[in-house]
Amino acid sequence: MATRPSGAPDAVNHLTSEIYGRIARGEIVRVDVMFGRYRQGAASTIERRLLLPLDTATLVAKPARQVPLHNLPPRPLLEKLMAEYVFALLTEAAVESIASENAARFAAMESAHDNVSKKLAGLQENARQARQTEITSELLDLITGAEAMHVDSRRVIRSSKAP
Repeated sequence: MATRPSGAPDAVNHLTSEIYGRIARGEIVRVDVMFGRYRQGAASTIERRLLLPLDTATLVAKPARQVPLHNLPPRPLLEKLMAEYVFALLTEAAVESIASENAARFAAMESAHDNVSKKLAGLQENARQARQTEITSELLDLITGAEAMHVDSRRVIRSSKAP
């Protein structure tokens, strides 16, 4: 299967060849297509469509302003139109599936990025707290040392004044 939209037509050509070959050999009489449909801002949905035999109820005839021009007899024209219609439906399914999969991958990457960012912020906070504790400890050591020197210097001064 294609991994990007530009690869969808080649994959669909291969798929339609396989489908038509199996129909010609009498291996299958019905084809349903299932695919993930991309929904912006929501979870993808799974759709199932009847591909073959063609459901003529889904084909809506629109009134034409003029009779369409064509150079083919009706049967070959209908066969070519049906082939194009099937190709279009399969291409739509392939592109929708690719979009759906890419959206799911993007959401997973975004979630992973958010988790890493939160973890990094927590680790940075821990590092700041550890550094602050270290600085506080060093300051207390300096103050204690300074007080000890101050007390010792008083003793020295007192002992030197003693008769």
